[in-house]
Amino acid sequence: MGEGVSKICVRCGMDCSGKPRVKDAQGRYMCRECASAMRARPAAPVAAAPIVAAHDDDLMASLVDDSVKSQGAPCPGCGFPMKSGAVLCTRCGFNTHTGTAMRTMVTADQAEKEESSGRTIGIQMNGGPIWAMVFGAVGALIGGLIWSVITYQTQMDIGPLALLVAACCGGGVALGARGDTGIHTGLMGAGYAAATLLIARYAVIDQFVHDAVEQVRREVDSAAEDFRVALMTDDEAQVSIADDVVIEAEDRGETLRWPRGQTLETASRPGDYPPGIWDKAQRRWRGMDAAAREKYKADRKAAIEEEMRVASEELRAAISGATDEAFQESLTGGGGGISRRRRGPIYWLIIGVIVGFGIGSGGKLHE
Repeated sequence: MGEGVSKICVRCGMDCSGKPRVKDAQGRYMCRECASAMRARPAAPVAAAPIVAAHDDDLMASLVDDSVKSQGAPCPGCGFPMKSGAVLCTRCGFNTHTGTAMRTMVTADQAEKEESSGRTIGIQMNGGPIWAMVFGAVGALIGGLIWSVITYQTQMDIGPLALLVAACCGGGVALGARGDTGIHTGLMGAGYAAATLLIARYAVIDQFVHDAVEQVRREVDSAAEDFRVALMTDDEAQVSIADDVVIEAEDRGETLRWPRGQTLETASRPGDYPPGIWDKAQRRWRGMDAAAREKYKADRKAAIEEEMRVASEELRAAISGATDEAFQESLTGGGGGISRRRRGPIYWLIIGVIVGFGIGSGGKLHE
């Protein structure tokens, strides 16, 4: 017989093709376990008879016959042996009276309870308000980073990017809620969207201001360094003395006639000063000895360095304090309000809040 033919044990009804088995002269099979169990079963007492050596085939046949007699006919549904007089197969549920197999059915109430129980467990493990907050925060972080990087690199306020930020916030909330969405998750998504757009905008503007401060600091420090390493020349010292003469004359209330286009800040040569100023500066310079001249140049250089340092600090402080003002102007587009011709940041902020609510609520306007 080919290997593909099933070899069914006549006692247990299982396929014993791949297991140790025995076979009788009629071609019936029994697995080794069932055969051993049959052999070990105590036999009923019978009258003494001559002892005759039994052949294996005869023994197998007797075992099979005993098994079939004790277990009855095989089940019409699955072939599993049924006990004598049995009506219902314990293996497949086949009913010999009705000719059909019995099936276990789940009622609608029971199915609904199981589904509800599974849904509750799923929400506790993988959904609900806590997970909605966590996933919403992650979405807000991702959206805020995308908005900040693009805005900072392009130095452009791209309004529609607010929709991407809102989608990340609302989508994160909805993903964390896992179907338990509604007005509460919609408000959560809207709140994340509004906060992310405002915080990201302020952070980018603050970075712009910081960059401006650093640029000023580098330029001022470079100029101060150049001034420190350079020595004040005699000509520069005489110009400084002329400046002192001008300041003293103005303090006395004298009226000075400046050449056209010249002021104290621009004058650097003899002809740039009012009449008589340069002559007074020259007389003062010639009245100094060498030591006095060197001391004047050192003192004047130190004073100018201090003036440059103070001016640099004041300038940086003024620029640093401009972040809040720049942030407010950026929200209104610099025009003091929302222009009907230009969809400003406030417009996109409102749209972003609406989108965050819609996605976060899952489109549900009721709990």
